[in-house]
Amino acid sequence: RACATPSSNDASSSGPSADSLRQEAPAAPAAASALEGTRWLLDEVANTAVTPTSEDTRAWITFQIADSTLNGNAGCNGFFGPYHRSGTKGLRLGELGSSMKACEDMTTESALFAALPKVNGYTITDGTLSLLQDSTVVARWKAAK
Repeated sequence: RACATPSSNDASSSGPSADSLRQEAPAAPAAASALEGTRWLLDEVANTAVTPTSEDTRAWITFQIADSTLNGNAGCNGFFGPYHRSGTKGLRLGELGSSMKACEDMTTESALFAALPKVNGYTITDGTLSLLQDSTVVARWKAAK
């Protein structure tokens, strides 16, 4: 696209330079950009630390801002569904669907599927996503590296 700039012999060229007129797109709010587009690895659910037996059983979740959907894996079964943000820290997860595999140890998965419907907010601090029910942490996730 064409852009008119004053010539160097124009007496009115005291305006801003072309470099100073370039504007970068405004950055998304830090919490939004960190929540959405990050792969979060489950660290704790229902006040119990989670230690996966392998990378295949590591529970994770991602939030996609484009269509307000989430997907993840609870350690055995994949899950997916909508989410809704409100204000700066409000978060509600819609009805989640999941695969229906039976696995050897479903303890973490059962606790996670019990916790997720309770979520009504979140915080992100130092690469840790805390999903909250009011002010109580129901699940804690670490950003994948």
